[in-house]
Amino acid sequence: MGAMQELSVSKTVAEKVRAKVGSGAYRSEAEVIREALRALADEEDRVERWLKTEVTASFDALQRDPDNVRTIQQVREHLADQRSQRGA
Repeated sequence: MGAMQELSVSKTVAEKVRAKVGSGAYRSEAEVIREALRALADEEDRVERWLKTEVTASFDALQRDPDNVRTIQQVREHLADQRSQRGA
């Protein structure tokens, strides 16, 4: 592994990192940071996949049929109907 670089973080973040090490969940502050960066990368990948699949598909469908659009009020009414049907 390369040389450790200095990193400036807020007092709150530093306390959380030290607490993770102090709990025994991690052996070092560097390990906490590495795990946090891996989790961030995983989340970014998940969002990217979501954008490429669901959002892109919805946008493409809208482009094909622009008349098939719901207003925010229609969406709210639809969701309220679904909630009331589940509660009935």
